[in-house]
Amino acid sequence: MASSVLFTQATANDTTSDPLFVTPTTRKTFSTRNLTPAGTIFYVKVLKKAPHNAIRLHRCSVPCNTAVTVKIWEPDSYKSGDELSWRVDQAGTYYFWNQDRSKKAAVVATSDQYLDGKLQITFKSGAILEVWYTKP
Repeated sequence: MASSVLFTQATANDTTSDPLFVTPTTRKTFSTRNLTPAGTIFYVKVLKKAPHNAIRLHRCSVPCNTAVTVKIWEPDSYKSGDELSWRVDQAGTYYFWNQDRSKKAAVVATSDQYLDGKLQITFKSGAILEVWYTKP
């Protein structure tokens, strides 16, 4: 990977409200703050697609300085209006990032806000995603 993607590892499982958030320092990843149980389903609604953007889901190793790729939605596998989802089969710390395949780099989030309990993120590429999850 040409650019560095920084993220933090959650340290405790929390069954209370745990909204997704954009990593404040780099604005290149978005995740929950706590461990995610097996059976959790992550959702990504593509409000606006940007060319060359792959949406990537990863699970942190312990410690979280390396990660395992869980799912990649390649740019040609989705379109604006699609709702993508993935059920995780292992407990862990999961995070997403939006990759510009043409530049081989993470796309920075320029803004984010909560609307109806879902995190809406606008990226420098022009992509707009709405993300949320449900626990088992």
